[in-house]
Amino acid sequence: MRVCHRQGTECGISVIVPIISEYSVNQEGKGRLERWERIVKEALQQSGSPVQTRILEPCSVEEAAALWQEEVKETKKEKKFR
Repeated sequence: MRVCHRQGTECGISVIVPIISEYSVNQEGKGRLERWERIVKEALQQSGSPVQTRILEPCSVEEAAALWQEEVKETKKEKKFR
């Protein structure tokens, strides 16, 4: 996950949504999200990317798909008002 977060941030991805699946390694705890945020912060500093990357709490594939649908709707609304 560390590499995904770092390289995604350096490429300018705005949101990272970790997925929980049947084969996911269970790593409960607050420290995990804090560690990921620290990795993103360091990657932003190194790359100089103007895009602020957010990491959401891990969720199921269904929840991630719903988040994506909401994001698409919001993007379409923003484009209408331009």
